[in-house]
Amino acid sequence: MRFYNALVPLVATVAALGIARVFTSEKYTIGYAIYGTLAAFGIVIPSALVLVAHREVQFPTLFETFRRLRLAKPRLAATLGTIVAAGLGVLTIHLALYPWPDITKEPTNYAGLDAKQAREKARVALGKSTTLRYSMQARGVDRVGDEDKEAWLVFFSESTDSGGFGACVVAVRKDSPPHVRGCSQ
Repeated sequence: MRFYNALVPLVATVAALGIARVFTSEKYTIGYAIYGTLAAFGIVIPSALVLVAHREVQFPTLFETFRRLRLAKPRLAATLGTIVAAGLGVLTIHLALYPWPDITKEPTNYAGLDAKQAREKARVALGKSTTLRYSMQARGVDRVGDEDKEAWLVFFSESTDSGGFGACVVAVRKDSPPHVRGCSQ
């Protein structure tokens, strides 16, 4: 299959990235689009062409590359094979234990919610009519009665054309309704 060269999976993957970015900014969705397209056009379709249609694509597989390298330069092939095998092992563990090796960040679940859930709950608490926009969020403490409880503190702000400033803080926890504090517009 002369038209099926190494550019086909590359172009398809870049196109999938572009299309995914148009419709979403969610990193998981973009990742699914990239890796899914790469797997389909780089592995599944070429393998199906060989096995079912008895056609070959115009680029060698990783295994064929190593076979040729092993015949030409055995020592280099052994070293590269070890490096590739180690990298694939690390990749497998990384994908199975995601977000490893991200050991420097604190756990993303706080006050019973992850950051995205807290942000959405705070937006709902403000209502659709607000002109305030999401600014940032942090982990903090919210006073409920006589107790201090863990809560996401979600900040919203707006700079107006006249130089005024509107701001709002919403304390969000899973087990209670959000507390909206300091809203001014």
